[in-house]
Amino acid sequence: MLSSQINFYVLPEDLLGIQQWLEERDIVCVKTYSFDANPIIAKLNAELLNYGQVYLTLPKWIELFEYKSCLLPSGELTYYVDFDKELIIQFDFEKITKAQLLPPSRFYFTKQYFDRPAWDFIKKDEEYVKWAMKIYRDFKKRFLVKYDFGPDNFGINYTTPTVIEHFERGEFKLRGH
Repeated sequence: MLSSQINFYVLPEDLLGIQQWLEERDIVCVKTYSFDANPIIAKLNAELLNYGQVYLTLPKWIELFEYKSCLLPSGELTYYVDFDKELIIQFDFEKITKAQLLPPSRFYFTKQYFDRPAWDFIKKDEEYVKWAMKIYRDFKKRFLVKYDFGPDNFGINYTTPTVIEHFERGEFKLRGH
């Protein structure tokens, strides 16, 4: 298997507990882009402006990041890491849309990647893969439960208990994967 992924539903009020859990494990959240080729460390909380995506990693792996540059249509130069190569877990999360739909969140990481110049698959560091698998399992065990949202809301999915409470009060519907 080249990668692992879990889709789930989470609300902004869950983020503070997730941030505390990450800190207990010395895991940092890094924004997916930077304007000066240096990582921007973020904290998960309900007011986080960068909804969408962060990378989870350990401090010792941040110094290994190799940044690529991209010129935005606005003329600004931005830098990003190559997700496939870096030792990171991608954490996507969204807040409820104006249409009262809750988009899915996900954890995703690669165990190897395709190196075009070498035309070969490159395995990632074994310590990283074991770490990512453990975080994946521990996160699922700590925060997620399976819940049947019904046929109009994509059936059985992983979710946090907070999502279930708000969903049962009719505060939103789910957006699919």
